[in-house]
This record gives sequence, C-alpha cells and structure tokens, in this order.
Amino acid sequence: MVAGVFSGWRRLIAFRESRLSETRLREQLFAHIMSLHVGYHDHAQTGQLMSRSSSDLLQIQSFIVMIPSRRRTWRW
Repeated sequence: MVAGVFSGWRRLIAFRESRLSETRLREQLFAHIMSLHVGYHDHAQTGQLMSRSSSDLLQIQSFIVMIPSRRRTWRW
C-alpha cells in the first residue's frame, strides 16, 4: 500500500512538472516567434510552424513524464 501511495505521488509530481515545463516552453516559443521580423511571417507557413511546435512540445512533455518511471529501473 505504501508503494502505491508513493507511486501515485511520483506520477502526480511528474505530470505537474511536465505541465509547468510545457507552459514555460510555450511562453518562450511564443515570445521568440513574436520577436521575429514581420517578413519572416510572410514567408513561413503558419500551419507547419504550429504543427511542428506542438509536436515537439508534446515529445518533450512525454520525456519529462517518463523520467521518474525509468529512473527506478536503473541499477548501479
């Protein structure tokens, strides 16, 4: 039972951290995109930019969530 509580606690922290990291990265990405020259936005395909940024952020979030569960399988 104790192991189940700690497992749930670990997952809660992992999901919280992944969401916070995702939020910070989205804010930084948005600030960067807004700081680009207006001419860049004339040539860039908005759909492709949004798709790539969403996909990349999802992969980063998935990686952050999986770190605690993989850590316990490491043996020294």
